[in-house]
Amino acid sequence: MWRGCVPTVIRAVVLNFGMLGPYDEAKERLNLWLNGDKKKDTKQSRLLASAVAGFFASFLSLPFDNAKTKI
Repeated sequence: MWRGCVPTVIRAVVLNFGMLGPYDEAKERLNLWLNGDKKKDTKQSRLLASAVAGFFASFLSLPFDNAKTKI
């Protein structure tokens, strides 16, 4: 029943790590680049930051996903 639990948990941790950190950093940099202000959020900056964070999350979790599938 618990077979494959550890790789699934590790993948989830890496996926969340790859999503949360890059999102905040990308949003700050995009706000600065698009608006000249770090604090002003726009839909465009949030959408682009989400795309960047999604890429990094997929990129970082791919090896763990592959190992989980093979187990």
